[in-house]
Amino acid sequence: MKINKFQGVIPKIRSDKLGAGFAAFAENCLLHSGGIVPLRAPRPLYNAVDINGKPMSGEVKALYKIGGAWLGFEHVTPIAEDPIHIAGPQSFLFVSDNQVWRSGYAWITDKEGPVALGIPRPIKAPDVKVTGQKCPDDIPIPDDCWQKSLPTEQDCPNQELPPLVLTFCYTWVTDCQEESGPSDYSEPILVPYTESVMLVPTEKAPVNAATIRWYMLLVGDKDAEMAQVGEQAATKLAFVFCPGLFAGGNPLMTQTWYPVPCAEGVANIGYGAILVWSGCHIYVSAHKQPHAFPEANTLVVDDEIVRIVSFRTKTGAYQAVVLTKGVPFVITGELPDKLTITRINRRMPCLSVKGVMCIGESVYYCSEEGIAVVTGAGVGLLTANWMDKEWWLKMAPQHYVLGFYDQRIFAFTDNAQSLSIMFPLRTNDQAYAETDLVYLSHRTHALYFGDETSMAVAFGSMVFGWEQNDYAMQATWKSALFSATNPESIGVGVVHSDAEDVPSDYRDWVSLVWRQYRRLLTPADTGEFLQKYPDASIALPYIVAPKVALTLMGNERIRIDRPVWSDKPFRVNGQGLVRRWQIEVKSTAVVSELALAANMTEL
Repeated sequence: MKINKFQGVIPKIRSDKLGAGFAAFAENCLLHSGGIVPLRAPRPLYNAVDINGKPMSGEVKALYKIGGAWLGFEHVTPIAEDPIHIAGPQSFLFVSDNQVWRSGYAWITDKEGPVALGIPRPIKAPDVKVTGQKCPDDIPIPDDCWQKSLPTEQDCPNQELPPLVLTFCYTWVTDCQEESGPSDYSEPILVPYTESVMLVPTEKAPVNAATIRWYMLLVGDKDAEMAQVGEQAATKLAFVFCPGLFAGGNPLMTQTWYPVPCAEGVANIGYGAILVWSGCHIYVSAHKQPHAFPEANTLVVDDEIVRIVSFRTKTGAYQAVVLTKGVPFVITGELPDKLTITRINRRMPCLSVKGVMCIGESVYYCSEEGIAVVTGAGVGLLTANWMDKEWWLKMAPQHYVLGFYDQRIFAFTDNAQSLSIMFPLRTNDQAYAETDLVYLSHRTHALYFGDETSMAVAFGSMVFGWEQNDYAMQATWKSALFSATNPESIGVGVVHSDAEDVPSDYRDWVSLVWRQYRRLLTPADTGEFLQKYPDASIALPYIVAPKVALTLMGNERIRIDRPVWSDKPFRVNGQGLVRRWQIEVKSTAVVSELALAANMTEL
C-alpha cells in the first residue's frame, strides 16, 4: 500500500468510504500538494493594549490593528470608521456600556482615553427674565418688524414699537462640535424693544459640555423657526441678549437629534453616516453627524439584531449587511435619509456576534447550518461540501471566531470541548483543493486580518502573527480504520520526507521525547524537557529538528510507534496477516509519501 496523495477531512462522509488518501483526522497541515506540509508556528508580536493605551493583562476578546497599535477589548466589540475623523486619520467608533465612544491611534498612544459620542439634551426650558436695562442707544430701527406681534396691516413707527413676544431654548455643545437636541421651549415673554433679557440654563451642564448655544423663536408669515442668538462657555451662569440688535442667525438643526438608547453596536453606511443598533431597531445618523440620530431615519427589522457588518463598494460608499436571529437584510444607499433595506427571504440565523467576517463585498457568518455567506441580495451555505448540520452543531459553532488568510477560511474556537478548523475558500485561482479541510490545535477568542497576506491571533493578552515563525507546528494525519477484504502481510515500511537523518547517538533522546510527550517538540517547548534531562542539551538540535513519527495499528495491535530516523526502509513489528489497519503520522517536516509492504521486494 502506498499513499502519495494525502487529503483532508470531509466530516459529512465516513472516512473509510473515501479511500486511503482521505483522513479521519488531520491537524495543523496543508495538503494541497498531496504531501503533508506542517503549518508554520505563530510568531509573537506585541502585547495588546486597551482603549486607554495600557498593556492588557486579561484575555483579548476582540482585536484590531489601529495604526501601529494592537488594540484589544475584553468583550466582543465591533468598531466603525469615524466619518469626521475627530481623533485623526485612524479615528474609529465603538460601543461600550450601551453608549457610542470615539477614539483613534493618536489618542491610544497618548493614553488620552476615549470620548463619549454626542451629548444628552437639556430637558427643562431655560429661565428667561427681562433685565430692565436698556440696550445700547444705537439700536437700528427696522424697516419692517421681524417679530409679527401685531396685525400685519399696522405700521411700526419709531415711537410706537410694540414689545417683542419671545421664546427661547438652548443646547449643549461638546469640544468636538457635537450639538445636543434642544431643551423645552420657554414660555412666551414680553420684552420691550430697547431692553435686554437674561437667559439662564436650568440644568447642570454634562461633563462633556463645552458651550451653550441659545436660540430664539422667529415667527414669519407662513412658518417659524428657532435661530441661534449666541453662544457662551458652559461654565458661565447666564447670557444677556438684546433682541433689538439681533440680525439673524443659524437655524436650529437638532430638534430630533438624540443619542441612541441602549446601543449594542456600530457600523458604517453610505457617505459619512453610521448605523447603531439596539434590539430590532437600526438608528441612522445624520450626514457627517455621527452623534445625531433623526427619528425619521430609524429602520426596524423582523428579528433581534446580532451584528451589522459594513464594507465599501466600488463607488466608495458603505453598504451594510444586517445579521439577525432570523433572516438577514441588506442596507444600501448613499445618504442617510434615502436608504433602502432589503429582506433576504431565507431563514439563516446568525449564532454569535464574533463569528462574522467580511471579505471584499461578501459577509460570512456562523449560522445553524454551517458558515453562510451573504453576497449581493442573497445568502448561501459555504460549507455544504464538507459538513452536515448535525456535525456542525456538535462543533459548538457559537464559539467560533472567523478569519481569512492565504485563500483559507479559519474558524477558531475558544471552547475546550470543540476544535478549530480551516478550509479553502473557492476563488478563480484556487491553490487548494476542496478536500483540504483540517483541524487546528490552537484556540483563541480573537483574531484580526486586514488583507489576504497576514493574520494575527490573540493568545491571552499577546498578539501572534499566524504562520509567521521560522519553525513548524506538529502536523497530524490519521487514516480511517480500514478493513481489508483480503488480509495483507505488512513487514516493512518507508516514509519519504524532508527531515534530516537522526544519528544513532541521539536516537535514544529523541525516542525519550516521544515516549514522554507523545509528540514532537519544537524550539518553543523544550524548556521543561531540558530542565528534567539537562544531559539532553547535546542532542537539542536533533530533538527540535523537523522529523516524522509513525504509529501503525494492525488488528488492534501496535506494529510500530516511534520516530522515523531516515528515508530508509524500516521493519514493522509482528507477524501474520492484517485485516484491519490504521496509520497515524505526526510530523514537523514535509511528508511526501508513505508506503507499507510485505517485504523489501514489494516495497
